[in-house]
Amino acid sequence: MEAADVPIFDYGSIPNSLFGGQPGIPGTVSFKIVWNVGSRPVNVRNTDPVFGGYQGQFIRSTASKAAMMEWSGTVGDLQFKSDPLSTSSSVFAELGHEQNGSFFPGGS
Repeated sequence: MEAADVPIFDYGSIPNSLFGGQPGIPGTVSFKIVWNVGSRPVNVRNTDPVFGGYQGQFIRSTASKAAMMEWSGTVGDLQFKSDPLSTSSSVFAELGHEQNGSFFPGGS
């Protein structure tokens, strides 16, 4: 998955972004993510009302390079940049589709 120069607003904090305080500062983000997935899909369903209902189908990777990512962002005159994709590593990655909340059929 890859995106370039996606417009964003930096609100400084979650409460400020949700409840409006100071206006956000315009910025952009770019990223590239590569998944190495190799197992069969796993179906998961949880109807426990304590933890909320959800269901989904997921594919997990167990490779040492399960997912790699690089990203950059600019907000105002500040710039942020990760190391290159080739230096990125992970021990776990999961990709899938999930339904929860009001989109969970038969859930609580």
